Amino acid sequence: MSESKKRIPREKERVLNPIVERHRLCGPNSVGQVTDLILSDNFKEKSEWEDFYLKSGEIRKNLIEKQSKEMKKTALKKFISSINKKYGRTEEELKEKGKKLFEWIPEEIERLNKALEVLGKIDLSDCQECIKQYVLDNTWEGIIKTENAVVEKLKKIGVKKIIKTEGDVDTKMGIDREIFSDDGKKKIGVQIKPSNSRGTPLIDAHNKNAQSKYDGKVITIYSDKKGKFKHEEEIIKEIKNYLNID
Repeated sequence: MSESKKRIPREKERVLNPIVERHRLCGPNSVGQVTDLILSDNFKEKSEWEDFYLKSGEIRKNLIEKQSKEMKKTALKKFISSINKKYGRTEEELKEKGKKLFEWIPEEIERLNKALEVLGKIDLSDCQECIKQYVLDNTWEGIIKTENAVVEKLKKIGVKKIIKTEGDVDTKMGIDREIFSDDGKKKIGVQIKPSNSRGTPLIDAHNKNAQSKYDGKVITIYSDKKGKFKHEEEIIKEIKNYLNID
């Protein structure tokens, strides 16, 4: 298997690729899951792969044309969505995507001109403050937004008493919130972590300290900034069962 010649010069490719990615012109829903498609057979030459891909696109096109005569608009839309990743695209469909890319170029030129104007006004201090904002401020604000979003989610599922922890409960046990049953007899220690974080020795130590205080009832919630957390259904069920929330 040998590398193929570039269809366009590298300098043009470097400029166009970010635009393609920004508009998802070559995403799985747009052109198929190409990695799966190319691994579906043992192609020896690029021409074999190209022929397979384009023929796969024709199959998809024919399937859509057939179903469009039998399905209503909503059902057809769902059908197309269900097969988009499984098939390639036709030559004409790829050209149409190239046409869309070309139509976006004036917009990109305008965007780049504005960026160049701003770049001309940036000094050393701006760059230094940008790094501190990225590392310090954005990280801090991300944590605050995540905690607030989780608290709102807990309220929506029926948790009425939520207390922000202080002192050793916060710093040594890593408990961000305490949530209680309506009668106040049961409580859970809640640790809130960003969804992209992983367990660390510090988090593990916090868990052990907290579990002894809360009789083992400590829940760690890994959430994004919108309050969508990992294993959400199971965690909500566990909280509601333990705190007797209907």
